Amino acid sequence: MRPNADFELDHVFVLADRGGDAAAAALRRAGLIEGTPNTHPGQGTACRRFFVGGRYIELLWIEDENEARGPLASPTRLWDRWNARASGACPFGLVFRSRADPPAPPPFPSFEYRPPYLPAGLVLHVATSADRVDEPLLIYLPVNRNPAAAATARPAGPGAMTSLELAGPWSKHPTEPLRNVSALPGLTVRPASTFGLVVGFDGRAAKRRADLRPAVPVILAF
Repeated sequence: MRPNADFELDHVFVLADRGGDAAAAALRRAGLIEGTPNTHPGQGTACRRFFVGGRYIELLWIEDENEARGPLASPTRLWDRWNARASGACPFGLVFRSRADPPAPPPFPSFEYRPPYLPAGLVLHVATSADRVDEPLLIYLPVNRNPAAAATARPAGPGAMTSLELAGPWSKHPTEPLRNVSALPGLTVRPASTFGLVVGFDGRAAKRRADLRPAVPVILAF
């Protein structure tokens, strides 16, 4: 995805079954190598990560329901999204990072979110559309970083993640945050009867597609 002047995609997450085993196996079969997992104390989530260049695909699930439904994390609606991921909630989230130094302001209307796993002084900005669980959750990270590609693709697999096509039964009236980010070059948001994500690599026309459904609602276009 080509960035705009102020922000760019950091990573995309997909809500998965607890442990993420089936989804992770599908990503590995498609040629991605898994990086280190992570947990998010205070938010009640855990994840597995697959790095592709300076971005990554994250499989995210609820590990601790009490934390996820508690007063700190509940405004993100992560529990509601995960719990209803098979019955109408959007299973995707997009996390953006700043390209400016000092960091640019959030690219969409948002509220501040300070879970305890963040380093001191860092805050996440969660889009005010978080209550719209039929839309992807949008988050802005006000730092300029390039995550270390601790795990990369196999030689025959994809290179840098350069495009995303999000599909879903969106409302005819998308929220302002979703309208704002859908203008980012390389990001396409289109209506469809079911949720799906197509990930493109290296800015090239795809010669093959790895359809990872039903394990995970993702298609990799190489």
